Amino acid sequence: MPYTLDPLDLLLTKLQIVHLNEKDVDDCLQLLVTFPIAESDEPGTMDLRVFRSLVGDDWGWWRTVTQNLEQIRGILAAGPRTAIEGGELDAAAQVEALVDAAEDAPKSRRWRLRSRVGDRVRWYELPEEEAH
Repeated sequence: MPYTLDPLDLLLTKLQIVHLNEKDVDDCLQLLVTFPIAESDEPGTMDLRVFRSLVGDDWGWWRTVTQNLEQIRGILAAGPRTAIEGGELDAAAQVEALVDAAEDAPKSRRWRLRSRVGDRVRWYELPEEEAH
Protein backbone atom coordinates (compact mmCIF):
# COMPACT_ATOMS: atom_id res chain seq x y z
CA MET A 1 0.00 0.00 0.00
CA PRO A 2 1.57 3.36 -0.97
CA TYR A 3 1.83 6.03 1.69
CA THR A 4 0.78 9.63 1.17
CA LEU A 5 4.02 10.89 2.71
CA ASP A 6 7.32 9.13 3.14
CA PRO A 7 7.84 8.01 6.76
CA LEU A 8 11.19 9.85 6.90
CA ASP A 9 9.49 13.07 5.80
CA LEU A 10 6.96 12.64 8.58
CA LEU A 11 9.71 12.02 11.12
CA LEU A 12 11.65 15.06 9.95
CA THR A 13 8.58 17.29 10.28
CA LYS A 14 8.67 16.43 13.98
CA LEU A 15 12.45 16.48 14.44
CA GLN A 16 12.66 19.99 12.97
CA ILE A 17 10.64 21.40 15.90
CA VAL A 18 13.02 23.24 18.20
CA HIS A 19 10.95 22.67 21.34
CA LEU A 20 9.41 19.19 21.18
CA ASN A 21 6.36 18.52 23.31
CA GLU A 22 5.14 15.14 24.58
CA LYS A 23 2.91 14.53 21.57
CA ASP A 24 5.77 15.27 19.17
CA VAL A 25 8.02 12.82 21.02
CA ASP A 26 5.30 10.16 20.95
CA ASP A 27 4.79 10.72 17.21
CA CYS A 28 8.53 10.30 16.62
CA LEU A 29 8.61 7.13 18.69
CA GLN A 30 5.61 5.69 16.87
CA LEU A 31 7.35 6.23 13.53
CA LEU A 32 10.61 4.77 14.86
CA VAL A 33 9.01 1.54 16.07
CA THR A 34 6.98 1.15 12.88
CA PHE A 35 9.30 1.94 9.96
CA PRO A 36 12.80 0.47 9.65
CA ILE A 37 15.77 2.70 8.90
CA ALA A 38 17.72 1.46 5.90
CA GLU A 39 20.04 2.47 3.09
CA SER A 40 17.11 2.04 0.74
CA ASP A 41 14.27 3.92 -0.87
CA GLU A 42 12.03 0.89 -0.59
CA PRO A 43 8.48 1.89 0.37
CA GLY A 44 7.87 1.67 4.09
CA THR A 45 11.47 2.38 5.08
CA MET A 46 13.23 5.54 6.21
CA ASP A 47 16.14 6.13 3.85
CA LEU A 48 19.39 6.98 5.67
CA ARG A 49 20.88 8.37 2.46
CA VAL A 50 18.21 11.08 2.32
CA PHE A 51 18.60 11.76 6.05
CA ARG A 52 22.38 12.14 5.73
CA SER A 53 22.10 14.48 2.75
CA LEU A 54 19.73 16.80 4.61
CA VAL A 55 21.61 17.01 7.90
CA GLY A 56 25.00 17.11 6.17
CA ASP A 57 24.04 20.09 4.04
CA ASP A 58 22.47 22.39 6.63
CA TRP A 59 23.94 22.95 10.09
CA GLY A 60 20.64 24.23 11.47
CA TRP A 61 18.85 21.06 10.43
CA TRP A 62 21.67 18.98 11.88
CA ARG A 63 21.67 20.90 15.17
CA THR A 64 17.92 20.75 15.72
CA VAL A 65 17.60 17.11 14.66
CA THR A 66 20.53 15.94 16.80
CA GLN A 67 19.25 17.89 19.82
CA ASN A 68 15.86 16.25 19.46
CA LEU A 69 17.35 12.80 19.00
CA GLU A 70 19.34 13.35 22.20
CA GLN A 71 16.14 14.37 23.98
CA ILE A 72 14.36 11.26 22.71
CA ARG A 73 17.35 9.12 23.74
CA GLY A 74 17.07 10.50 27.28
CA ILE A 75 13.34 9.91 27.41
CA LEU A 76 13.81 6.31 26.33
CA ALA A 77 16.50 5.79 28.96
CA ALA A 78 14.16 7.12 31.65
CA GLY A 79 11.67 4.31 31.23
CA PRO A 80 8.99 2.68 29.09
CA ARG A 81 6.72 4.76 26.87
CA THR A 82 3.15 3.95 25.92
CA ALA A 83 3.77 5.22 22.37
CA ILE A 84 6.09 2.33 21.58
CA GLU A 85 4.05 -0.54 23.01
CA GLY A 86 3.35 -3.07 20.31
CA GLY A 87 5.97 -1.65 17.97
CA GLU A 88 7.99 -4.14 16.00
CA LEU A 89 11.28 -2.22 16.07
CA ASP A 90 13.61 -1.10 18.85
CA ALA A 91 13.16 2.66 19.18
CA ALA A 92 16.50 3.09 20.99
CA ALA A 93 18.39 1.28 18.23
CA GLN A 94 16.61 3.36 15.60
CA VAL A 95 17.56 6.59 17.42
CA GLU A 96 21.18 5.41 17.62
CA ALA A 97 21.20 4.68 13.89
CA LEU A 98 19.98 8.22 13.18
CA VAL A 99 22.48 9.80 15.58
CA ASP A 100 25.32 7.84 13.98
CA ALA A 101 24.12 8.78 10.49
CA ALA A 102 23.99 12.48 11.45
CA GLU A 103 27.51 12.36 12.84
CA ASP A 104 28.90 10.40 9.88
CA ALA A 105 27.14 12.43 7.18
CA PRO A 106 29.53 14.23 4.84
CA LYS A 107 29.29 17.92 5.74
CA SER A 108 28.99 20.62 3.09
CA ARG A 109 31.15 23.72 3.04
CA ARG A 110 28.12 25.76 4.08
CA TRP A 111 27.55 23.38 7.03
CA ARG A 112 31.18 23.69 8.16
CA LEU A 113 31.13 27.50 7.93
CA ARG A 114 27.90 27.77 9.93
CA SER A 115 29.16 25.29 12.53
CA ARG A 116 31.94 27.71 13.43
CA VAL A 117 29.32 30.12 14.75
CA GLY A 118 27.52 27.31 16.55
CA ASP A 119 24.88 28.07 19.16
CA ARG A 120 26.09 31.64 19.69
CA VAL A 121 23.70 32.79 16.97
CA ARG A 122 20.17 31.43 16.84
CA TRP A 123 19.64 29.28 13.75
CA TYR A 124 15.87 28.98 13.94
CA GLU A 125 12.79 31.13 14.00
CA LEU A 126 9.94 30.46 16.35
CA PRO A 127 6.46 30.56 14.81
CA GLU A 128 4.26 33.40 15.94
CA GLU A 129 1.42 32.46 18.21
CA GLU A 130 -2.02 33.55 17.09
CA ALA A 131 -4.86 34.17 19.48
CA HIS A 132 -7.88 31.98 18.83
